[in-house]
Amino acid sequence: MLHVQDANKMAKFYGAVLDASPEVAAPNFGAWRLANVHGGLELEFWPGAREHSVTHRLCVNVEGEDLGVTLERALASGGNCDGGLEITTNGMRAVVRDPEGGEIELHGIASADNVRRHAVR
Repeated sequence: MLHVQDANKMAKFYGAVLDASPEVAAPNFGAWRLANVHGGLELEFWPGAREHSVTHRLCVNVEGEDLGVTLERALASGGNCDGGLEITTNGMRAVVRDPEGGEIELHGIASADNVRRHAVR
């Protein structure tokens, strides 16, 4: 469960990044959910966080997809990635800030083309 300022907006952002469809979780409270993301992960977004109080950080292994494609969806949806794709001992990684300032750390593999396009410079 993530406490965010705008649950609908954040559910749409993370849905675009993780290629999942947002659904209403608790209509009386304005909460949204992404269900069965990457083999079972469930994320709920609840409104009510104050501005500048968002501090969440998610770590997600992106399996079965080029990490560069996931990063491109994050950037196209309003995310910010200062570091680009980084090479690690276990593959690639990218840290993206969501539109409210929270972070999602993505891990996976990337094609050589996407490594060249998004690599840390």
